[in-house]
Amino acid sequence: MSSPETQTDRPGVGDEQFRVPKVKVDVDLTLEDGLRVRGAVHLLPLAGVHAGRERVIDLLTAPDPHFLPVAITDRVQLVHKTRIILVSLGSPEDAGLLAGNEEEETAETVMVEVELAGLPSEMRRVTGLIYLRMPPGQRRVIDYLNQPDSFFPLQTGGGLVLVNKAYILDVFQP
Repeated sequence: MSSPETQTDRPGVGDEQFRVPKVKVDVDLTLEDGLRVRGAVHLLPLAGVHAGRERVIDLLTAPDPHFLPVAITDRVQLVHKTRIILVSLGSPEDAGLLAGNEEEETAETVMVEVELAGLPSEMRRVTGLIYLRMPPGQRRVIDYLNQPDSFFPLQTGGGLVLVNKAYILDVFQP
């Protein structure tokens, strides 16, 4: 009786020539109850839906798949996107903001304080700038937050974060 084929016995599986090169980007996820997952996601070098490489916000706002693979030292953890409250990033590009971009320079910025559900009380409030890249006449915070994307970038004093709108309890303009 012959043994079933293993993945490495099949032609093409594991071959370098069939691998798609990826760009590794470090992320720090804050999940419900304040749980933290620090690791990296791997992004495509060409996005397909916009110019340039795939971004972290592209992974989070895509309707499928529901799980985000996060590489952690010796393993990969699959995190359900709906359980992610905040994502800390190092690059404005990965949040959908391009540093030095003419559009960003002309975007109106608004300071907001966001109160989030699902976190311990000392972590619930996040203050930062949002970039209102909206058509004239629709540059209100409510117009911006009512866009269909589930995450939006917020420039805080501690860095750039992506906020999951599903966890927002209140938004204040200080």
